[in-house]
Amino acid sequence: PDNVPFASIGLSLLSVMLRCKSGVAMLKNDRRGKIHAQLVQALKVELDHAEKVAYEYSSESHMQGSLSNRHENFSGSDSLDPERILTQSGCSNTMAREVFALLGVYTSYKPGIHLISKAGMFEVLTEISFWPQKR
Repeated sequence: PDNVPFASIGLSLLSVMLRCKSGVAMLKNDRRGKIHAQLVQALKVELDHAEKVAYEYSSESHMQGSLSNRHENFSGSDSLDPERILTQSGCSNTMAREVFALLGVYTSYKPGIHLISKAGMFEVLTEISFWPQKR
């Protein structure tokens, strides 16, 4: 994407904000600073999709479905949910990888860990870690 060159600037800005009280306060309280909440929401979209796929797979009849079919449905068409970032086109055409770079910055500072923890990031990551599709 065209905005990739700005990613390193954004990561640096987040790092500076997490190092000072006023920056942490903005990230915590200002609607424009709640990047951590947006990251959690983006990953929750992925969880919602995984749940839909698991439900469809189980209700389709386990006689018809195969593991490869389930994997295809999981990574599935982006047109079904254009908000998803962890798809082939999402990773190619969006800044999906920066989600994890931002998480790296947040986890580099105690206030960052507190913010993402309060937003529910660790619960979401734990759920994602148990996806059968990732094996």
